[in-house]
Amino acid sequence: MAKAPRGWSVRSRLLIIALLPMLILMPLLIGITMQRWLWRTDQILAARVASDLTVAQQYLAHLIDSTGRQVAAFGQSAEFAIMPPMTSAIFWPQTVANSGWIICCCWTPRADL
Repeated sequence: MAKAPRGWSVRSRLLIIALLPMLILMPLLIGITMQRWLWRTDQILAARVASDLTVAQQYLAHLIDSTGRQVAAFGQSAEFAIMPPMTSAIFWPQTVANSGWIICCCWTPRADL
């Protein structure tokens, strides 16, 4: 009777054949999935940032336009035309109601007028 050759048993060989693809394919699939997930996350973040920048740019244009109109109206007002020139800058901070903005008024009448 002949002896079986020493080495790997049939059970061990079948186990290796069954598990080896899983040990190679699973990390590869996980790596590909993570790479695609990170790429899509970057794309979503870039789209959100672009959207926020567009909104901020539109709001800034609105602020510049409205502030320009307000300054022009103030410059053309009758009260500003009769205002005496400033001699020194004294600041009186005033908080605008319910907005948290601080307005600094810097007008002091000249003493010689």
